[in-house]
Amino acid sequence: MINVSNEFREVMKTRRDFLQYANITFKDGRTINLGPKDFALSNNSITDAAGMNTLPLGAAIAKSIQLEIINDKEQFADYDFLMAEIHLTLKLQLSSTIESVNKGTYTVITPETYGSTIIVEAVDDMYKADKEYATKLKFPATTGEMYRDICERKGFMMGSSTFLHDDFVVKAKPEGMTERQILGYIAMIACGNARFDVDGFLKIQTYNFGKYTAPIMSADRKFILDTNGKQILSVWGKKNKAHDLKNFFSNMKVGTDDIIITGIKTVVDENSENSNEIMEGNEGYVISISNPLITGEEKKVVSWLANELIGVRFRKFSGDHTADPTIEFMDLAYITSTRGDKRNTYMTVITDVVFNVFGYTSLSNSANDTLRNSSKYTSEATKAYVNAKNDSIKQLGNYESILQQITKLISQGSGMYLTPVEQEDGSIIYYMHDKPTIEESGYTCYWTSNGIVASLDGGTTWAVDKNGNALFNIITARGLIFDWLRGGTMKLGGHNNQDGVLKILNASGAEIAQMDNLGLNYNDNLLVGYNNNGRTSYPVIKETYTSTSGGKTTSCEIAQGSIFVYNDKGGSDDFVQKAYARVGTSLNYGYIATFNSDTGKTVVSLTNNIYSTGSLSCSGTKSRIAETRNYGDVKLYCYEMPAPMFGDIGEGRTDNMGECYIFLDDVFSETVNTEACYQVFLQKEDQGDIWVESKTLSYFVVKGTPNVKFSWEIKIKQLGFELERLELFSDDELIPSNAEEIDYEAQAATMVKEYYESLEDIHDEEINKFYKTYNW
Repeated sequence: MINVSNEFREVMKTRRDFLQYANITFKDGRTINLGPKDFALSNNSITDAAGMNTLPLGAAIAKSIQLEIINDKEQFADYDFLMAEIHLTLKLQLSSTIESVNKGTYTVITPETYGSTIIVEAVDDMYKADKEYATKLKFPATTGEMYRDICERKGFMMGSSTFLHDDFVVKAKPEGMTERQILGYIAMIACGNARFDVDGFLKIQTYNFGKYTAPIMSADRKFILDTNGKQILSVWGKKNKAHDLKNFFSNMKVGTDDIIITGIKTVVDENSENSNEIMEGNEGYVISISNPLITGEEKKVVSWLANELIGVRFRKFSGDHTADPTIEFMDLAYITSTRGDKRNTYMTVITDVVFNVFGYTSLSNSANDTLRNSSKYTSEATKAYVNAKNDSIKQLGNYESILQQITKLISQGSGMYLTPVEQEDGSIIYYMHDKPTIEESGYTCYWTSNGIVASLDGGTTWAVDKNGNALFNIITARGLIFDWLRGGTMKLGGHNNQDGVLKILNASGAEIAQMDNLGLNYNDNLLVGYNNNGRTSYPVIKETYTSTSGGKTTSCEIAQGSIFVYNDKGGSDDFVQKAYARVGTSLNYGYIATFNSDTGKTVVSLTNNIYSTGSLSCSGTKSRIAETRNYGDVKLYCYEMPAPMFGDIGEGRTDNMGECYIFLDDVFSETVNTEACYQVFLQKEDQGDIWVESKTLSYFVVKGTPNVKFSWEIKIKQLGFELERLELFSDDELIPSNAEEIDYEAQAATMVKEYYESLEDIHDEEINKFYKTYNW
């Protein structure tokens, strides 16, 4: 609802001679100002509508205007209206003043039609979001972060620094969608829609219904009563103002019953065989939603929407009302239908508004009635009323863009009224407000001895007190100097700020750390952490390690391509050798090993798949863990042999001649060396006798009693490993030929040296004590 003065509303009941003004800025920088005499009497309208046959939920709405400009003298022949920006204002003469109503700024995105008049159509900034969602935001990300990111990239002024469920986390980056669709999906999670207000701020606007279930309304139409006449909930309070619409023409149509939302549902994995439905509430008027941003969290979001919407009632209607420029999409209203002497009043929410400057205002709630409510809320953003051309638009830096937006917003505003209020001590508090009286004003600011406060519709927007403390919504500045800073998210760089840089200086002003697009750099090579008691610091990562006579602090050292871990007593307990290549979960051309300095043993613990192009050795058993029905998980062990061999098993039967040819699989033959001697083992399964008659490179022959069934097993040496047999194991096999070897002997010598040095220090201290004791 657009806020106007009380006098404006009273005058509007009897007079509707609104005066239309337009300030047009063309793409080439020229401007013109049009007044009432520059417009035809028809084809001048403002549309603020979802254009849907449902209660809009998760839509990104674009307002549009149509203007018919008089061009009888071809005075605009040399103007190109395409991409021109139009700021539209309506004015109404009051008793002593002229009050202005801002109706927004629009861009012409279709060619105009010329003649004795020029008809242009334009839309608000929502058309700029009809582009592919191309963010560099890292996911998971919250819907609040996604909204702010779109505003920053598209140059939109943020009208919702916070909104309902703006901390909802979207797990993966959405693909194949437009910025506008994303805004709609975000708004759906917030139980509302996305739209630009008349001042050009992009808002995530949540429905502000009062929840109610009883069908009885109080006489003043402000309260819902239970069946005993007791008030159960306020419906339309100050925060959700409602229009009182009575002056409809005879074409008004009203639904026969109130629509009461009874449930919210969605389908998970709708296009798969495993799809399932999640629903909150009961059958009846059920809203079905689809939103890719809520994947994995469908139940949570359905519950949120159910909490906001179930029990809400409104009446479907449509009709032409006397002109009213204050009505907007999603406004709440009482509508009064007159049939002869009978007058009925219903509560509703406006879903479609078409304001005709020199005529009536078409209003409607287009939700399907209960029987027809089979619509699905996919939040596919309503299309622009005209298709935008891919016109190149100069991108400004963040500061310049916001400066331009704020300057334009302020320049389009009207003056303020001043009300001084004298206090008991003779001092004065000054109130400034946008309407003649404070009570009817939407924007108010006032000065006291303690500071300045500004409010919008009764809620504090910003304030500055006498101590220099400030409360603001969004701060845009070229520089910011502070002693401390606290908040949730800090974002550096991007677009005109290019690569963000975070620098940390010490007390002397020297840079000790920097984080930028190249990574994280610690200039003193030290990353400090804290132990569990939060008081003692110790080094976590450093380039080199220097021992002390009193022992080493527990730490981790990166050196020689390895990570060394030290304990409190000194010495390298463990280290991790660098991996020379790694792909996914596999280890190629290298290894990762953990050593213990006391035993020299190697212990490796890895999860997921392991792929090695070298040998795999272990000092324990090799087993597979198998799940059983009655005995839990059990270990099954590998069959070990002195030489690396492959095997195969099968069955056969001798023919009537007592022969059977067993052919080796071609693929199996390529993994073994059949030219070397191989073994075949037979087991009879009938009476008679059988034996291996001959063995070739590709098959072997079994002979014996005719028609004897048998089983066979073959063992052949692995190709390329024919000479391997019971080799002695050495730790040297663990280190690749191109790896840097660890000099354990040198490390041991260093440890011994440090040990004796510490003993000498202790000895010297004891001698000094002895001398001091006896005064020697």
